[in-house]
Amino acid sequence: MKKCTKCGEEKGLGEFYKDKQRKLELSPYCKKCMRQIMQKDYVTHREQRQASRRKWWKNNSEKCKQRAKRYYLEQRTVLLSQIRIRNAKLFKQCLDHYGHICRLCGSTKNLSMDHIGGNNGESPKAGARLWRWIIKHSFPPGFRTLCRACNVRDAKLRCKKREEAKNLCQNSSIT
Repeated sequence: MKKCTKCGEEKGLGEFYKDKQRKLELSPYCKKCMRQIMQKDYVTHREQRQASRRKWWKNNSEKCKQRAKRYYLEQRTVLLSQIRIRNAKLFKQCLDHYGHICRLCGSTKNLSMDHIGGNNGESPKAGARLWRWIIKHSFPPGFRTLCRACNVRDAKLRCKKREEAKNLCQNSSIT
């Protein structure tokens, strides 16, 4: 048992943070009191801490960028394989919800996600960003599974219809 010098309560040794500079290698304050002290310190010295961090970044930014670049180059294959695995899991979640088969031709190969009626600008166009967006928004309606061939064909058809509608509008305004 040890007595906290701030609140005066007797508490078990597990209720004190370790402090190698002290005789018993324990903080004089219990964890609860220490948290209060740290929160108060965080608020009162905020600007000072931000200025210190900005100064440190100004002095060390190039070194940090070089270290990050070197790490990426050394670990590139590992990082890319982790990204591929993560993206495959995201895509599988989307396929599990929208189906593992092309809605137009029935193919099960080269599947992709399609915005029904085109992208309205709310969601990303394709890939991992789209899959994350779909999952984050709880698999909203307006998406379907298509093989890449049908997806391209469908997009070209929408584009052609848009052009025809545009021409119609131009022709009707001339007459």
